Amino acid sequence: MKQNKWIITGLLFLAAIFLSDQAAAQWKVGLNAGYTYNSYSIDTQYAYDFNYDGLGGLTVGIPVEYGILDWLAVRADLTYLQKGHTMSRVYDPTYRDRRDHYLSLPVMARFSFGGEKVRGFLHAGGYMGYWAKSRVQGMERSNSSILDDLLADKDPTVFVAYDHKYEFNSKRDNRFDAGLVGGVGVCYRIRPHIELEAEGRCYYALTAITKDYMKHTKQPQYNTTFALQVGVKYCF
Repeated sequence: MKQNKWIITGLLFLAAIFLSDQAAAQWKVGLNAGYTYNSYSIDTQYAYDFNYDGLGGLTVGIPVEYGILDWLAVRADLTYLQKGHTMSRVYDPTYRDRRDHYLSLPVMARFSFGGEKVRGFLHAGGYMGYWAKSRVQGMERSNSSILDDLLADKDPTVFVAYDHKYEFNSKRDNRFDAGLVGGVGVCYRIRPHIELEAEGRCYYALTAITKDYMKHTKQPQYNTTFALQVGVKYCF
């Protein structure tokens, strides 16, 4: 009986949150875009001459937001994210740039503060995503025979440029992406139904982009993506 009282009390508390401020209950839909920088993490182990760095890109999103209270809302963004990395070698001119394209769905709680026109906000939540496609370009050694080049009086060290679609391997590549997401920003209500916002956001992946496909060597690889974006929302 006592347990039932706690359940009823909890339900009444939740109902009070949703009904206490009907003026704040509001739908918002918009569009945002910005710049991303993906920080790439990999344990190179004994491959000391390999250097891995992040890569810049773009992001575009469609946010949908529901305001519960004046300071609390729930938000989901259907987001396109460019991630990726660069690989180069210390004693070799070969390099590789890989641009990864992701579709992500962050779901966040939105905490806001300030006046009626200008408000700051914090986002905190999680996301799930899908690695849709990639493209690689760079420079590699030629596959021609070094002996043939020497006999033809050519430079045996020949490098060729390449640019092609990345071929996924189901045993190696993990195309499911999930992690934590958070952001901080400011919004400005320029019209009764129009709101502008700017935000800095971070996507911290908890899933590696590679599977444990090698028996003796483990090289988990993770993405952490930072985004600076601006957007506009229509307030119903």
